[in-house]
Amino acid sequence: MLSKGNSVGSSPGENGSLCLPNVAGVYCERRPIEPLRPWVRRAWGNTLHLSGKKLVVVPGGCIDIVWTGKALIVAGPDTQPHVESVWENAILAGLRFHPGAALPWLKVSSAEIVNSRFPLADLWGDHARQIAERLFESTSSDQLDIILEQQLLSRTPDERRPYRSDHNLRRALEEGLHSGETLVRDLAIELGIAERTVRRRSIELFGYGPKIFARILRFQRFIAAVQRVDHPPISVLASLCGYADQAHLSREVHRLSGLTPAEVAGQLATCSEHTVACDEPCVEDKNSHT
Repeated sequence: MLSKGNSVGSSPGENGSLCLPNVAGVYCERRPIEPLRPWVRRAWGNTLHLSGKKLVVVPGGCIDIVWTGKALIVAGPDTQPHVESVWENAILAGLRFHPGAALPWLKVSSAEIVNSRFPLADLWGDHARQIAERLFESTSSDQLDIILEQQLLSRTPDERRPYRSDHNLRRALEEGLHSGETLVRDLAIELGIAERTVRRRSIELFGYGPKIFARILRFQRFIAAVQRVDHPPISVLASLCGYADQAHLSREVHRLSGLTPAEVAGQLATCSEHTVACDEPCVEDKNSHT
């Protein structure tokens, strides 16, 4: 059964207890094993130390398979901040798909699972329950990620049409919209399809139309920018990230995170204190299909 996202407060400053994942504990992410890289963007782990705060996940345009420490779930593409139901010292791990790339593996339209959290067993049945049993026996996020990668690799993505043609379409949409300048009609001309087809396929792949997807990509540009030690003032970042002005930036950041731009920047300024380097997958991990 789908569980929709838990809402956060509507006024800036109302959510001082919210904590972004990158600074909620000891966070680690790396590239997935090589055979999964066309579909999976990152393997990640997070050993939480919340100290009474609430973990808030912000929209990133992606779908994740997540081990919460108690359950194996699918986290659908979000259009709003989601306060996760996790306990204080949980060890989380997950695989994050490229935007629009989960469809061949999950075989469900992204539009059906927007802002949702639900058991992977709803889609994979007994296999998901078997994976969860193995995850219960693991004690580190590294081990958890290896199990998740191996088990995903043991499945076969649906590469029949239209899934096969989605590779080029999703890349063109993501790259075009990420520039902040490409219009839907320009994408339609470039791809040789109708504008309504661009909108329809965007909803199926990403869970929302090009306009919302572009908003989320712009927000992620801001998230990436404020993690740089020498980032310019927020008033300057507004323009650099594609916002009309600082007020526009403030409204959008709060809608998508429940925090003010200054709160986001303040938390992410401490990323280096919470992030550890992850080793790349070793050769035997890459070749393992069991």
